[in-house]
Amino acid sequence: KIKMKRKSTSSGGAASNDHTTGPVADKLTEQPDIVPVRGNPDPPDEDGPLVKRLRPSPHDRESRGFNLFIGKVGAPRPIDMNPLEPSLAPIPKPHTHLVRGAEVEDKLSLKDFFNTKISTFLQDINYQPSDLVIIDSKTTAGQALEILREKNLLAAPVWDEVEKGYNIVDVMDLWISCTSGRRDRADAFFTTPVIELCNFSHTNPLVTFTQEDTVLGLFKSFSTTTHRVLIIDDSKTDKSKIVARISQVDLLKFVTKHFTTLESRLDEVTAGHVMKENVFLVSEETRLYTALQTLGDRRYSGAGVIHSEVNEHKLVGNVSISDFRAIRQDRMYTVLFEFTVKQFLEEQAKDRSDSEQGVEIGGPQSGSPKMLPPVTCYKEEKLRSVLTRLLEEHVHRIFVVDEW
Repeated sequence: KIKMKRKSTSSGGAASNDHTTGPVADKLTEQPDIVPVRGNPDPPDEDGPLVKRLRPSPHDRESRGFNLFIGKVGAPRPIDMNPLEPSLAPIPKPHTHLVRGAEVEDKLSLKDFFNTKISTFLQDINYQPSDLVIIDSKTTAGQALEILREKNLLAAPVWDEVEKGYNIVDVMDLWISCTSGRRDRADAFFTTPVIELCNFSHTNPLVTFTQEDTVLGLFKSFSTTTHRVLIIDDSKTDKSKIVARISQVDLLKFVTKHFTTLESRLDEVTAGHVMKENVFLVSEETRLYTALQTLGDRRYSGAGVIHSEVNEHKLVGNVSISDFRAIRQDRMYTVLFEFTVKQFLEEQAKDRSDSEQGVEIGGPQSGSPKMLPPVTCYKEEKLRSVLTRLLEEHVHRIFVVDEW
């Protein structure tokens, strides 16, 4: 049974907040006590700090972060310099320095953390140009859905070569457009130019930043209903004007890389401090179209799925507007109007087990169906752990339960 609080994230409008950036940003505004660590290779002054020992941080999935153990020394003690020639020495990544040739992550002050420029932020999260998928304005809605499904995206920027303009479209826009008219006219949706559907749901406003803006601006933007922003180069007039698409997940990657900066605040916050109440729930026997239509009408991104045979709200799954991407066009009506939520999620789980490359509901199936369980936590769980699990589990919401 669940005693949850709604957590918004992901797909479009939000019955749960993706990564709770608002309350967290407020909680982190206080300046923590920070132990200064010298970032240059010069020998320490007398009684100055010295890096004595390094070990991989247990909170860094990619093992690029380190915990620093600080000790006092009575006399200067040399630190080995990189033996390579200066021109051949490795260049440390942003917010890191080299100690004995090894890359060590700096512990930023809270002020420096929020004042990080977006250009540095992009390097820090290892954002690659190939990560950016831009949809042409002549692309149809049906083709756009296919692109989002194949690339496993919830949204993408749209570039208009004629007008030299740009916008952004997400799954919620496409779902609302598809279901806004009569069923016998819905086929026209698939041939509609995607440029006409940008922010069709009025939940996906275009928000832009430049690379000279700071991470603080991203926190403020994502603390509202914004789920993603575009990074723009105003000096360009072609498609290269769009530099990057940043989502709440990208911001979460940045946060988890700098846990050492934020630990004095994050260790005080639990899931119970930031969770949302009044989580939207649907029965597993609800028709899929009814469930998605209700989510769309309320502009919610997802809902918990509960068992149909008990009255204690036993949580068994999760359904989201983003699942609309998974439905093949030639099977759209069959899946939407004949499948229950339970049947859909079981078929979705089978497809995922058959192919890790994506989900295609309505295609050839194999194996026995089994609904994927939702990701849950208790309200006493530390926020640090919750944020890490959001990334590791590749989910946009975690349900807070009182027993599982």
